[in-house]
Amino acid sequence: MKKPIIFSFILLSGMLLSCENTSNNTQSKESDTPSLSQQEKEMYLTKGKTIAKETFITLSSNLKTKMKSGGVQEAVAYCNMAAYPLTDSIAKANNATLKRVSDKLRNPMNKPDELEKGMIEEYQKMLAANEKLKPVVIEVDGETRFMAPILLKPACLNCHGTPEKHISESDLAFIRDIYPNDEAINFATGDLRGIWSITFME
Repeated sequence: MKKPIIFSFILLSGMLLSCENTSNNTQSKESDTPSLSQQEKEMYLTKGKTIAKETFITLSSNLKTKMKSGGVQEAVAYCNMAAYPLTDSIAKANNATLKRVSDKLRNPMNKPDELEKGMIEEYQKMLAANEKLKPVVIEVDGETRFMAPILLKPACLNCHGTPEKHISESDLAFIRDIYPNDEAINFATGDLRGIWSITFME
């Protein structure tokens, strides 16, 4: 992995330290290309927040509707069938690619790459230290990427909380029927569920 230059409204010291530990013989292409200007950083940060917010509002609204009409099982079935087409549509409209990735997978398609995995680990450290988690813009390998935390909301416990306490036995069986290797349970409100990962195509 190429050594990234990380921009955000805060300096992520832990991420910077991890970057220092990359192999010395791995040279980044960043030196061959101009870095983003401050204006560009702020533009991509704003754009990334807007895309993530639009996606969240659309998904959560649809999930609430499904929960009301058919409970957890209908909501899970909706996520399985419709979430990817919806996020792809929003990403395409914004000339970007959009992923929601996690270190505790439900859908195997949400597996993080190495950069995303490192960001998840950094956010987890910050959360444990009671630090505020903020989005970042990263320029790496000629790409501009936006990443932001996804923190678990109380309503998410119906699908991602503790079995028997938050998730009924029948609902858990339904989830595991669709996702046999599901790891996305036993979360609490405020936990890091994963991150938004947006790559801009322009």
